[in-house]
Amino acid sequence: EEESLVAATTVEGSLVIWNLEDDSSSIAFQERAEMLGHEGKVTGCKLRTEMHTALTSSEDFTLKVWDIRRGIYKSFEAQDEVLDCCFIPNGTRLLGVCKDGKIVVWDARREDRLLLSIDAHDGWATCCDVTEDGLYGLTGGSDKLAKVWDLRGGKLIQALSGH
Repeated sequence: EEESLVAATTVEGSLVIWNLEDDSSSIAFQERAEMLGHEGKVTGCKLRTEMHTALTSSEDFTLKVWDIRRGIYKSFEAQDEVLDCCFIPNGTRLLGVCKDGKIVVWDARREDRLLLSIDAHDGWATCCDVTEDGLYGLTGGSDKLAKVWDLRGGKLIQALSGH
């Protein structure tokens, strides 16, 4: 039976995982683990229960991929605060957006392998998402633009104003 999990983060830099217990008459949360690793406020969190992993971004200039069963992580370093993060669907790449306006893509299997670094926004790059097929990324920034990117080579597909 697959577990139902919920993840949350703290300003102190920890990731907290709860089991969600739903017996159809009530919902209860049972804390499963609190994992420490970031040295700054956590700014983003994504959970992939089928892979038993969580991804967090932080003001400490890192993304972390957590093995939520064992409580260990791999750390990926950026040049500035990482404000949001996404798994790219096949699980082998990670997307982060940074305070310096860059979007960055890492090889999830190697902490030292940065695949793309793109000057994406004037000002902060604040949020991101990825299409289901993993081919395109969407980023938003403090420049009031949403941008669509080809994640295979980093090419800008379209800039959308008015958000």
